[in-house]
Amino acid sequence: MDPTQIGPAVMGAAIPIVGIIAFATIKIARIKAEAERGRLDPEAERRIGALEEQVAALRQGLEEAHERLDFSERLLAKKAEGRGDDAGGR
Repeated sequence: MDPTQIGPAVMGAAIPIVGIIAFATIKIARIKAEAERGRLDPEAERRIGALEEQVAALRQGLEEAHERLDFSERLLAKKAEGRGDDAGGR
């Protein structure tokens, strides 16, 4: 496997995460649009803040997952290179 390509398992895990982030972002945008029209109460303001914190946490988690994936791919690439060198020397 080419270490620069993302495997199906990673894409299968990343798609729902990206979908959740997109859904939350759209929801926040709609709530903020209502607020600009003056139809928002203090409870809704609190909920917006909570949603923004959740989106930030999801983004952080996604960034960490990408870092781990990159690290794992580099390790696998090094192992594959090592196996290729051993096989070529025999």
